Amino acid sequence: MPKRKLQRRSLPTSDSKSSDDVSDLILQESMSEARKILQEGISTVENQSKGLLGLGALADALLLNLERCAKGEITLDQLSQSLKKIPNIFRPPQPVSHPRWLQPELAQQILDSIAGTDPDFVKRAEELSDWIKKSYPPPRGAEWRPENYLLGLEAQRVYDSLKTPKSWMKVAHLKCSQKGPGHTCTKLCADRLRQAADQSKNLAI
Repeated sequence: MPKRKLQRRSLPTSDSKSSDDVSDLILQESMSEARKILQEGISTVENQSKGLLGLGALADALLLNLERCAKGEITLDQLSQSLKKIPNIFRPPQPVSHPRWLQPELAQQILDSIAGTDPDFVKRAEELSDWIKKSYPPPRGAEWRPENYLLGLEAQRVYDSLKTPKSWMKVAHLKCSQKGPGHTCTKLCADRLRQAADQSKNLAI
């Protein structure tokens, strides 16, 4: 299909029309012609998707409202209200700072890829987020720290040396890293020492 361009129209020189009236007339004709070009363009696309038809209908509605505003059929306030009804999915995303560790070029490529995907995939951003979370699951259990290795070894040594009944709460009363004035050991302290001991055993050669 050959490309069509909006025709640039010259302003009439008649004294019977003000410049505002002439501008409104040009806007009316331009919007009408733009709607025709849009409809013709969509009709020539093979395998039209619902997303494409939806975008076309939305664009046509906006052009129609601009044309109606130029004709005086609706006010500028009504036109403004109609623009606010544009679904968020069709609005450009608000600028958000990407993670500091992510290269700016790669961050922009990801956003461009999502924006360029068929609108039928309305959950494309959510699906990408789910895929990343599944590909990089958070580690299970307590976070391991190098200083916890020796603590875990010592906690395990103390636990093994206890007489029955053994408990990690007894180990906590002896080896809690937070032991001091104003601190009372709880199950959290015992669990922390038990997990450190488990991690130390897993790392043992």
